[in-house]
Amino acid sequence: MMVCNRNCAGSRPRIMATLLMSLVIMYGYGAAGADLSLLVDGMGPDELYALCLAPKAKFASVIRLWNPSIGDLEVTATGYGDVVVYSMGLLDNESCLAVSDSMTACYSLPIGGSGMGDGGVTLTLCEDQITRFLFAMLVPVGDDLPLLVRNYSIEKSAGYYYRGRESARIKLMPKLPGNVGRTVWVDKTSGVLLSLEDVNYCGEVIQRLQTLQLDCDFDLDEERLRCAKLALTMAARDSGRGWAMTADYASQVLGFEIAVPKWIPPGYELAGVRVLKDLAGGPSFARGVGGVAQLVYYDGLGMISLYERYVPWWTASTLEPKAGNVIEWEKRGIRHLLVGDIDPELLLKMARSVG
Repeated sequence: MMVCNRNCAGSRPRIMATLLMSLVIMYGYGAAGADLSLLVDGMGPDELYALCLAPKAKFASVIRLWNPSIGDLEVTATGYGDVVVYSMGLLDNESCLAVSDSMTACYSLPIGGSGMGDGGVTLTLCEDQITRFLFAMLVPVGDDLPLLVRNYSIEKSAGYYYRGRESARIKLMPKLPGNVGRTVWVDKTSGVLLSLEDVNYCGEVIQRLQTLQLDCDFDLDEERLRCAKLALTMAARDSGRGWAMTADYASQVLGFEIAVPKWIPPGYELAGVRVLKDLAGGPSFARGVGGVAQLVYYDGLGMISLYERYVPWWTASTLEPKAGNVIEWEKRGIRHLLVGDIDPELLLKMARSVG
């Protein structure tokens, strides 16, 4: 029997990449900008869930994101039918995330820089920029709908209203104990996501998305669309920005052997491995100092991240893993950090199997 430890509530650091984990699941339902209300009524819950996370409509919206690590953030979202752009102004630059089919690109633009030319689009690494506090909630890791259906029961209910707009509600409930859950409200007319709420294994809210404004009748900014498509093209050429690495290859890049868990919670699979950059913008090859490996495990909705980095002998410690939603320990010269919103006892069992 699972016992809920109230210390695991929203005050704990949160995995930043789970709010819109399945953003890249794309379905070609209906024409862009068309009234999808009849089609939405006829969709199954899994199809409608996939559509709302990657809407095919033309729309402009203002979104509020919340989790305990970042507090509240407001983001603008623009749908062009085949591309969705999320953006937030930061000092002199605008940080953007473009999503199209199975490709994403984080990039920055000068504030007010319309007509800036190709040189104005700069790809950014979310883990190295302030953008990670915003876009790590939006960058997808996997698009495995069968995996989601295998691990979650998905129910659809009609007749709901959200901020005056008729909507459908979809609930994702874990089939296995100790995992996260999600509820979303979807606009009946456009298929756009209106609200999303994630809860941990205790049923406590761990992060939330709310659409504050939604406009489906507006003039598209073709220059912003051009910049988004350029960023997506640039990202497609950069093979190092994906999750295609293996643990063995990442070990070669970092200069130390990455330890893989021998046990992972039921339902989870390894979604990918990547090397995070050091402060200078590149991985270190001096026995891994500065470079970090990230292994991500995914069950279709919930995510567990394992970070590993080499620790020089003069900073070594005897830190042992302890139950929690963030577990840090050191073993054979490698510092490990395991983060997840699942039951802390399951996370501790996974931590103890590493190495």
